[in-house]
Amino acid sequence: EADRAIFFYENEQRNTLTRALTAPFSSIALVTGPEGGFSLEEARLASDLGLEICTLGKRILRCETAPLCALSAVMYAAGEY
Repeated sequence: EADRAIFFYENEQRNTLTRALTAPFSSIALVTGPEGGFSLEEARLASDLGLEICTLGKRILRCETAPLCALSAVMYAAGEY
């Protein structure tokens, strides 16, 4: 139901968060992975369901810190800092 739905996948190489947030939005859903990451099948399913596959950067983050990092980056991009 969010304007934007972003699925962070550790094997994504091209689509960055900056690119994913080029269109205006008023609500956003963020999906970060479990310890060990998502499988390729899970990423394909997310894409088929309309989520935008995106990288959160080169580092692999712990499942406890990835959501905070993603939210902080989105808030900064939205000017809410």
